[in-house]
Amino acid sequence: LILDDRTFTFDQLRRAAVGVSVKLAKGGVNPGDVVILLGRHSIEAAVAMLGCLHRGVVIAPLPPMFNETQLSALIAQTRATALLGFGGDKELAKCERVAREVPLYFAVEPDLVDRLAQDNPPDEHVPRHGDDLAMVLHSSGTTSTPKGIAHSNNTLRYATEGICKRWELTGEDIYLVVCEFGFVGGLVFGYFPPLFNGATGVLVNRWNAENALRLI
Repeated sequence: LILDDRTFTFDQLRRAAVGVSVKLAKGGVNPGDVVILLGRHSIEAAVAMLGCLHRGVVIAPLPPMFNETQLSALIAQTRATALLGFGGDKELAKCERVAREVPLYFAVEPDLVDRLAQDNPPDEHVPRHGDDLAMVLHSSGTTSTPKGIAHSNNTLRYATEGICKRWELTGEDIYLVVCEFGFVGGLVFGYFPPLFNGATGVLVNRWNAENALRLI
């Protein structure tokens, strides 16, 4: 993954994700619990997401546009046991203001991720069945309180494989990831294709057309 002047290899992603998984376990988060992720596209977002999947929890990723009231409502709706924030000062501040509403909160910041990427913690992966609930994605909330949409690993995998087949994407391609984090497009069009295919993902933290053209 590439973001500005930072690059992260698959091995670094693996090590850092296992480190997040260990932190979740030590914080009392059990397989099948719901963990909310809120923030912007970042290497930390990928690490947080993969760490949750490694722990076997149900992820509820939320886009950075969600306000504090929506975040609080979804913590209650999903009965989340943990909240992870990343990718921007405004997003982290939002998470910190509702942190008391969950048993565990921590910020997945660059310093933490870089430190975890150097470690080699015990790789105690928690396997889940492909049809088990893996993720609760939410609608945008433009008409009312955002609604949760349940996904299994298989539904997300099938959607991603379909995109890769239709667009003829391979591990040799370089992907520009611009869809907002927290929506299904940010995963199926964004993070999952390069991760599934062993390719390179270039992340756009904040949308800017001129910057996107330069990156392309």
